[in-house]
This record gives sequence, structure tokens and C-alpha cells, in this order.
Amino acid sequence: RDSEFRKNKVCLRHAKYGGKAHYALGREIAEQCYKKIGRLGLDYIVSCLGAGSTLEGIQIPIKDYFKERDGDGVKPKIVIAEHVCSPLFAAQYPQRVLAGEKSGDKSVKQTYPVIPHDVIGPHFDEINTLLAQSSIDRIDYVVQYADSEWRQMQEKFLSFGISVGNSSAANVAVAASLSMRESIITPGIHSSSVLTIIFEPYRSFYTRAW
Repeated sequence: RDSEFRKNKVCLRHAKYGGKAHYALGREIAEQCYKKIGRLGLDYIVSCLGAGSTLEGIQIPIKDYFKERDGDGVKPKIVIAEHVCSPLFAAQYPQRVLAGEKSGDKSVKQTYPVIPHDVIGPHFDEINTLLAQSSIDRIDYVVQYADSEWRQMQEKFLSFGISVGNSSAANVAVAASLSMRESIITPGIHSSSVLTIIFEPYRSFYTRAW
């Protein structure tokens, strides 16, 4: 809003440059995470994908860091959490949808006859055209979630006095489902190590009815 503030800045360009801006943060998160788990490994990094800044600025640098340290490049795997009513990546890359993780909750289609913007944001009606194909190619899996899943997770957080946004609740719901399944990376391991991102506190405007 302040023209003086904007003179030497490019505002609202997160769709194109957010990943580059966040990359150093992603490396820092990776370093802290590696110190805690080391070669025990991180199986999955989960996040919703809108503009793509979290993919390029958090998920990819974390995977790069672990690959540099361990050298095998097997894990962690980058997982995109995607609403069942907005199957952009699931439709375009069906081979990446994790078997057994697709939600069976079909009531969401009655709740939202159109894209559920209160969860995924108003910009998410197509794959971001500014997102590099090389970044999209780094996505390993897509896991779909329904309204019931993120709502239940948000209520769970609130029961502990923690307020999280809708997409953050979706991230945690998908991460929780992955953490409780047998690792597809290391067969025989009956739990997985998962990292996800909580972006911001819950805001009152999310409660408005669409």
C-alpha cells in the first residue's frame, strides 16, 4: 500500500519468484531436520501446491539436501496434497497418484459444485503456467484428500488450542495418513517419516460461506 516501500521491490510475484526466495529457508529446514533424523531418513515431504513456491522453495531444496548428504537420491519423496474437487495433477499425472490414498468421500462433490477456493485459494483453477516443468517433474506422488479429512484435522488442532489454516490442515491430514502406512520406499517398515508445512494461523475470513 505504501508507494515508497514499493519503489525498489517487486510485489506479488510469488507465483514466479517465490521458490527462489524461499530456497535458502528450505535448505535451513533440511539441515535442522537432518540433524534430528540423519540417515534414518525422511520418507515424504507433503504440501499443497498452488503458486508452486513451496514446491520450489521448501520441498525441492529439502530433497536436494538429503541427496547431497546421503548420495542415494532414493528419498525423501515429494508429495502433493490435492483436493478431490480440483484433481489438476491427479488428472494430468494419474500414474503418480498413490494407490490406496485416493479418498472415498464422494459427499464433497455435493458440498462443492465448483472448486473449493476456501481451501486451495482462488488462483488454483489450473496448474500455474509460471511453474517450471522441471519443478513439476520433481513431484513423486499425488495424494487426494476430501473435506472431511481437513475439517477433522483442523478440529483436532483446535482441541489442543492450536489454530491452523484450511490448507495447512489438509497438509497435516495427508501427512498423517502417510505416516501411518507402510513405507513404500523401504518395504517392511510399518510407518513412515513425514515432514509437512503449516503456513499461517486460521483467519476469521475463512469461515465465510461461499
